[in-house]
Amino acid sequence: PAKGFNLWLRPKAGTCTLYGIDTQKATGHRVHKLGATGSSAAQWATQTATTTWKACLAALAPNLVSIMLATNDQTGSTAPWIFGGYIETIIANVRAALPLADIAILMPPENQRRNNVKMAAYSSVVRDLCARLNVAFCDLQQDYGANPEDYAATSARNWYSADLIHPNPSTDGGLPIAARVLKLVEG
Repeated sequence: PAKGFNLWLRPKAGTCTLYGIDTQKATGHRVHKLGATGSSAAQWATQTATTTWKACLAALAPNLVSIMLATNDQTGSTAPWIFGGYIETIIANVRAALPLADIAILMPPENQRRNNVKMAAYSSVVRDLCARLNVAFCDLQQDYGANPEDYAATSARNWYSADLIHPNPSTDGGLPIAARVLKLVEG
């Protein structure tokens, strides 16, 4: 419909989980967020290999698939070269499902936690991987600034939340990510 509406669902039995609605009639840009809180590149490499996932992605028919992982891998101290292998697997699985779709890998900026593996180490491996596989690469560090303390929750530009890991919605901390994705989409 041209204006807002309510959709009421009543399951006949059991429970119902709604993950989204895809009308395939939208004009302009359609965005599907297929994220899962706390997930790692290893989990996505496994999930994207399934026939069901590939069929679902193909049904959505995106022109661009953007992938932003690493934070939870960093938490688990996954070695950068192992992380890169997972990203390569995910790229291969996306290409198997959507041979003509563009793919962009977005690397998050360094967060505020003191991790064993720095985000720059993951970015370095993935940058080389993307160049080899002809995939767009975007390092969000430059959008936030060189020094993580400059955008920490305790700084004047507190773009990161006090949880030390997520952009702060009350200070538009996610805006640099949204702006970069918009640039990618609009080219």
